[in-house]
Amino acid sequence: MKMQTASAPLLLLLASIPCFVPACRCSQDPEVLSHDAACDEIGYSLANRTVNCGESAQRGNEVFEEFTSSFSCNAAEPAADAAKDASGSFVSILDCAEAMLLVSCDLLVGPGASLRAALESSPACINAIASQDGGSLVAPCESESLTRCGDECVNLDGDDDHCGACDHRCPGDKSLHYAGDCKSGVCTIMCLDSHLDCDNDAANGCEVNRLEDIDNCAGCGVKCAPPSYPGQQVKCEQGFCVYPCDATHLDCDADPFTGCEIAVGPDNCFLCGYECTKGGLFMSECVVDAGGCVTQGSCTTGTLNCDAVLDCETTYSVLHCGLCNKACPAGANADPRCTDGVCALECLPGFLDCNAESTDGCETEASACP
Repeated sequence: MKMQTASAPLLLLLASIPCFVPACRCSQDPEVLSHDAACDEIGYSLANRTVNCGESAQRGNEVFEEFTSSFSCNAAEPAADAAKDASGSFVSILDCAEAMLLVSCDLLVGPGASLRAALESSPACINAIASQDGGSLVAPCESESLTRCGDECVNLDGDDDHCGACDHRCPGDKSLHYAGDCKSGVCTIMCLDSHLDCDNDAANGCEVNRLEDIDNCAGCGVKCAPPSYPGQQVKCEQGFCVYPCDATHLDCDADPFTGCEIAVGPDNCFLCGYECTKGGLFMSECVVDAGGCVTQGSCTTGTLNCDAVLDCETTYSVLHCGLCNKACPAGANADPRCTDGVCALECLPGFLDCNAESTDGCETEASACP
């Protein structure tokens, strides 16, 4: 941008020229102003307003030079929204120049005053000129409680993405069940879903599930009481303490005051009254780890499986003594018998087996046996 310096007489002349906003333009050049020339008008207006605020012409020159060196609008291309008026002048820049004739003196001179504060005080100057760092002037936030962070105004006291400072985002970790929460400009933990932070340790996030933890059931420190009746266990389900039967007991009488009174076993294998050995089936053992009856490789003693159906339908007899279809033979003066799967003879009344030889049966009359 070319540097211009207004002389003291010129500033005094500008200060004496009446300008009734918005009827007149501040430029005294009758020709249509280019983007560069219109931009310079803001500098002249700032200098003129500085003098009107009671400052000297020399101070006005300093303000002009500070503006033209700090806000290099001539070095940039006109903004896309810098529309021209009917005469071809740049409307947005000239509106900003006129606004500077009315800017508050407190923003322009005195302690804490700055050119940027003066420019940002007027909507007419927003995006009208480019700033020194290549950005653009932005609108001031509507409320003093808000701070501009880039393109948005935020409350640093409660914005999770700008907590306490524009570039400070509150951390969160879904694997630890929490999100960042900004309160009074300080990041805190906001637990997700049904989780709670009961140990106040941010390192492990929200470590408790209030719907399942028996030591923190529905809330931190709400511990479920131990079971009151035999065979029960304690659980936290959906935030309520419940007392179902444990893995090896059943409640078969539906009486809450007797608890789970039946132990899981062959006669009540995980269901009340369900017998593993019912009907002489191969299943003969209730195994807790298996959660039910377990089939065995052979029938229980005294029974046989003599057909194609998986059951033990046949008991030991003289026709099936220890093995299917193993019949016990008859002997003289004797009846066949099957005892524990072994064939034997039972002598008829009046006869004895005196030679202990089963092949000839009960060969001797009782009266003749020594």
